[in-house]
Amino acid sequence: MSAVELSGSPAPTELAAVLAPRWLNAALAAHAVTRSAAPQSAAITDVEVVETLKTTATKVRFRVTYGHGDNTSPGTLPRSFCVKGMFGADSARHLTSGTSRTEALFYRHVPKGALRMPPCWYAAVDEHNGHGLILMTDLVAEGCRFLTALAPYTPDQASESLEVLAELHARHWNGKDLDRLPWIEPKLRFLAHDYPVSAEKLDQLLAGERGEPLPASLRNGRRLKQAMAVLADSDKDRARCLVHGDAHAGNAYVEPDGGVGLVDWQLVQRGSWALDVAYHIAAVLDVDTRRMHERALLRYYLHCLAVRGAEVGSWNGAWDAYRRYMAYGYFLWGITQRVEPAIVNEFVRRLGTAVADHGTFEALGV
Repeated sequence: MSAVELSGSPAPTELAAVLAPRWLNAALAAHAVTRSAAPQSAAITDVEVVETLKTTATKVRFRVTYGHGDNTSPGTLPRSFCVKGMFGADSARHLTSGTSRTEALFYRHVPKGALRMPPCWYAAVDEHNGHGLILMTDLVAEGCRFLTALAPYTPDQASESLEVLAELHARHWNGKDLDRLPWIEPKLRFLAHDYPVSAEKLDQLLAGERGEPLPASLRNGRRLKQAMAVLADSDKDRARCLVHGDAHAGNAYVEPDGGVGLVDWQLVQRGSWALDVAYHIAAVLDVDTRRMHERALLRYYLHCLAVRGAEVGSWNGAWDAYRRYMAYGYFLWGITQRVEPAIVNEFVRRLGTAVADHGTFEALGV
């Protein structure tokens, strides 16, 4: 029995179809086959939705009841899951972005190993419409706590998450084994040249509340797009590895043991280590904390890379790359429109201030 047989799609876009016990049982059975796991002894008989979170994608936390009639789960299966996908007509227009497809393929084909990320029970793509769906353990039910731009993120937590990024980067350093993942592509050129936002639209966005704390020289859409174009042109000559692409505070969580993990792999891409590290440090820490600790945090990241057999060269070269790639995160949050304004404003303030502090535009020659 498979999800394809039940629904006509391995990744339905209708949430009701996904939350049907029969579909969930088929998905878990498919997971057991693809992961060579032992079959489970009981089936899901009932589903209770706990929370629905909707941005571009929809995430639904839910509890299940198994057929043996008590509150325990068979084998290794959890009682609480989270499913993520582009559900409903209002999300259909986002399918063309390919982000849900990329994330589902990442969960399905990239070994987790020592990476701290949610345990995944099923991931599939409907190749007819490009929809990717992921069925994960509900981290909240497991006692994890998600972080946000509006809550403290400490330097120690940043060290934890930088170690996760170092583990990810080192695995595919200088392109190692990336030819086995042809669906993971560079995204900087698309964002710089083809993303459907004009310099005039960026001017409007940055002229609003989100850009108010920043100097006028930074709230310039044409200049920011030029910076991204220069970065994209130089990116092809940088060390190539697998990068998360969106490692801001809202995509990090703290496990019960204090370790920090990462979620939301929709923007996973090929690129420079500095894309992730500059964005991450400047986004997760408030401005004063970042100014005080960023050099030590960058040195710690480089140490974590070296321990894993990856080297970036000189400190001066690493620092220069760190400064230049600040433009990436600032651009991402400059164009963001479907997130709570308070969060957008805080990230733009943090990332824009980092661009100013590091003379990023000047370093890129724009």
